[in-house]
Amino acid sequence: MIRRAPFPPRIPARPVAVGLMSGTSADAVSAVVARLSEHGPRASARILSEVHLPYPESLRRRILAAQRSRLADVCELSFEVAEAFAAAANRAIRRAGVRPHFVASHGQTIRHVPRGRTPSTLQVGHGSVIAARTGLPVVSDFRPADIAAGGEGAPLVPLADEAFFRAPGRTRVLLNLGGIANVSVLPADGSPAWGFDTGPANGPLDETIRRWSRGRIGFDAHGEMARLGEVDGRLLGRLLADPYFRRRPPKSTGKERFGAAFAARLVTGGRRVEMVLATLVELVACSVADALTRFVRPCPEEVIASGGGCRNEFLMERIRARLAPLPLQTSEVLGVPVLAREALAFAWLGWRTLRGLPGNLPGATGARRPAVLGVIALP
Repeated sequence: MIRRAPFPPRIPARPVAVGLMSGTSADAVSAVVARLSEHGPRASARILSEVHLPYPESLRRRILAAQRSRLADVCELSFEVAEAFAAAANRAIRRAGVRPHFVASHGQTIRHVPRGRTPSTLQVGHGSVIAARTGLPVVSDFRPADIAAGGEGAPLVPLADEAFFRAPGRTRVLLNLGGIANVSVLPADGSPAWGFDTGPANGPLDETIRRWSRGRIGFDAHGEMARLGEVDGRLLGRLLADPYFRRRPPKSTGKERFGAAFAARLVTGGRRVEMVLATLVELVACSVADALTRFVRPCPEEVIASGGGCRNEFLMERIRARLAPLPLQTSEVLGVPVLAREALAFAWLGWRTLRGLPGNLPGATGARRPAVLGVIALP
């Protein structure tokens, strides 16, 4: 007799969920196991475990080269990435010591062109593979539904940030420093949250180091090399002239604009790598500060950062200097580890999908309507 899995899966009122995330830098898979609960429009989570599992270097190189790969290579890559996501999920589950009710996986972005001739996005890492390896229902492939509704497909985290982190009477900005930098704006007046990608963050910094070291070094730990360089003011001015920075939200970007080709243009002409890194750090700091000044009204009372960029001490120093006197803190002050915030957000977005609730904010993505996001795979 064939056992049929219930569809949609039966999920309790306070589920334990696994959230999986890997950003455009493709350095690792972040996995969070958390017990979720809601209280009206607000949500809360108790994080039970957190895992940050680096990709094998060979797999990381193939992910970063995927835009130039053959279709057969991308097809294989989607299954291999899913295995890496499942490994991170299972490690986090063992560490938590509880049996979760479902998994929500953002996947690994390979291409994101929301304003192309045919608006499109592609995240690899098949949910069906993760479901088979974990034995749990999996929600994945979140972005396409928003693009189908006329949106950018990103950022999707602002809806979760609104539920978890809104501070009554204070305009709070949540800044994520992944491969790309993005912000969620939580207005003090209670109006809906919104957000956008401000521009590059770790992506071109990591790519510059990889090119200079011929793959031996993956990132500038703590910004030590960038700190040794001097900013090239003329180069910085040219980079800041990119029209993306002046374009009004909603907007999103990715490695197509600020990825390998962008970094390759900088590490030429005899430029010292320390100078390039210092200039890129200043580009991130300037573009984040300019975005908040240009687009966020009224001025926020606080900025709270998360993502791998928080570990780059020099980058944080320069962002803090550019934002002054606006205070910059990390998500640790909210009880959320800096590498866990986006994975936690997707755990909650997956819960919304399983209940048939929208997971996008039209004010953040530009979609014509709220949309239920993702695809559900059963084990």
